Amino acid sequence: MLSAPRNGKRRRFTTYNAVEVERSTAFDAGVTSRDAYDQAQQTYQNAKADYESAIELRKTQEQLLAYYKIQRVEALWAIFRST
Repeated sequence: MLSAPRNGKRRRFTTYNAVEVERSTAFDAGVTSRDAYDQAQQTYQNAKADYESAIELRKTQEQLLAYYKIQRVEALWAIFRST
């Protein structure tokens, strides 16, 4: 069964938040451009969407796997009953 790394996700988001605070402060101080700030925001949103998409894909795959496991057990049970 596939599973998403929960601790890694939390670490990445925590690290991102720390960097975001620094970036926000730098933007407010005029050190970085609005363009660089917007690009970093967009990159983060894309990464977050990719991660959430992967989680949903994993859930779908787990549901399919459970379905086929049930089908296999039922088929084996039918074979067992017929002998």
